[in-house]
Amino acid sequence: MPSLQRQAHLTWNPLAAIHLSLISIVASLPPAAQAQYGSIPTPNSQGDYESAFMLGNLGYYGNEKWLILDTDMLNCRWSPDGDVRSQILPGAIVTAIFKLPASPKRLTEVTPEMDAIVLSPTTNNPWLHIKGTATGLAVPPFPNAPWQTKRPHKPGECYIRANHRYIAPINVDARLK
Repeated sequence: MPSLQRQAHLTWNPLAAIHLSLISIVASLPPAAQAQYGSIPTPNSQGDYESAFMLGNLGYYGNEKWLILDTDMLNCRWSPDGDVRSQILPGAIVTAIFKLPASPKRLTEVTPEMDAIVLSPTTNNPWLHIKGTATGLAVPPFPNAPWQTKRPHKPGECYIRANHRYIAPINVDARLK
């Protein structure tokens, strides 16, 4: 059976077929009945995700859920290119942290300052700011690490490399009920 990483690179994808079916269903609805719908972020030619925002039919929205593809434990860091805070299990689903206004109605414009993906100031590589729980995200969570007092982060928040070798966006619109 192919690994999760290999499956993400297969040419035919059943979720893509479902995705196309959903597009045809949504397109046939009258405009007043349409909900926010869009695609998922795609990586650039180097495999890096440059933004976690997507343009849907009602404006921009953030892709919140991401799947960990790495076959080993994925390092989650205190800051982009920073010290390792914890490690994430392969197959885990993490949630992106966006720097949005408190209650955005409809986003017609997005800026890098609002995004969950940030660039490292030293390497210029993109990193995804995420959150999780101790049971599903951090192994171990390092609660008593000596650097914890120097870095006042909330529990479960850290950064992972935003590259298709390590993560894949999950389109929550494609869920079947």
